[in-house]
Amino acid sequence: REAVTGSVSSMQGDVLRDIPTGNVTTALQGRLPGVQMQQSSSKPGADMQIRIRGTRSLNADNDPLVVLDGIPFAGTLADINPNDIKSIDILKDASSTAIYGSRGANGVIMITTFKGMSGQKARVSYNGYYGTKTLFNRYPMMSGDELYELRHVAGIYREDLGGGNSRPTMGSDEVEGVNTDWQDLMFESGMVMSHDIGVSGGTSGGSYTFGAGYYKDQSLMPGQQYDRINLRANIDQSIGKYFRFGLTTNNNYNVTTGSNLGMYNVLATSPLIDPYAEDGTVKPIIHSIADNYWTFTRDRIMDLGESYADNRKGYGSYNSLYGEVKIPGIEGLSYRINLGLNLRGFNRGQYQGMGVFSDTPTAASTGSLEKSLTYQWVVENVVTYDKSFDKHHI
Repeated sequence: REAVTGSVSSMQGDVLRDIPTGNVTTALQGRLPGVQMQQSSSKPGADMQIRIRGTRSLNADNDPLVVLDGIPFAGTLADINPNDIKSIDILKDASSTAIYGSRGANGVIMITTFKGMSGQKARVSYNGYYGTKTLFNRYPMMSGDELYELRHVAGIYREDLGGGNSRPTMGSDEVEGVNTDWQDLMFESGMVMSHDIGVSGGTSGGSYTFGAGYYKDQSLMPGQQYDRINLRANIDQSIGKYFRFGLTTNNNYNVTTGSNLGMYNVLATSPLIDPYAEDGTVKPIIHSIADNYWTFTRDRIMDLGESYADNRKGYGSYNSLYGEVKIPGIEGLSYRINLGLNLRGFNRGQYQGMGVFSDTPTAASTGSLEKSLTYQWVVENVVTYDKSFDKHHI
């Protein structure tokens, strides 16, 4: 706090947990002045774009620096379990660069996690919830009658749309009077579930915290789902009068399925098209006036089975270790070393069988594999001298 010279916004972890969500950014949205959160993807587990006091550069990175328990954090806020957070402080303006230099030019998000207390008896805690999700608002689209009338009016001056005839040109699967709600055929009910258990306590010279969490988010889009497992530990211990050390580790493993499904084809499909064949099954390919489409409905997507797969498995391990020594014989002088190691990566595999999502049934199968691994390490050496010599006499 002594180095802070500008604006700081703070929030306690209890406030974050008022909103049942597995993503910290969702809980922060609209709650901190000067901090803008923008949803860039509706996929489960997706992180929000964060801007502190707006966009500062057109070319460079605008993401703020995230600091977890005093160590710069290489992951995203989606990697952190909200139930682990004790408090969040957001540094803006000069306060962000006063401590972290150029790395804090876009602002700093400082996260402090729960730790045990010295002398505390072992305590077990549990937090969990289950909820369902339904679509409360849809994209406003033309009805079948409105689209039919639009084509009729447009066709007065266009030969390819009917050339002024009383009946506009229609695709082979389009029928006057039909009003298909493609969003209703695509969206489904979703669910969200979270379980978190922790153990904390302490001894006369130290403290400890261990915990595990599981979070599941099933999207309104068929086949889209996000699962995350978190493991965490914190140990803080004194040895004798002069030495103290501590270890903090946060680990997560997450799986995202069906991540490339979008809404464009659903919204672009004509409401005049009857999606059902004479036998009651969904037509595999539908024909409109302008183009042909693979029929996007939740039943067709769920029936793809092994013909379609899009799985992304991510993992992260964020660790910090410190050791502190009080120099014997010199009151107020101490040396501390901070070590941080962040490791994160993912494996992703995609496969689309013959004709899947294509208007050509014989379209070739496609597949891809992607792998990434990044790591970051930090070493900090800090010497502190803190001593009051005498009271002033001013």
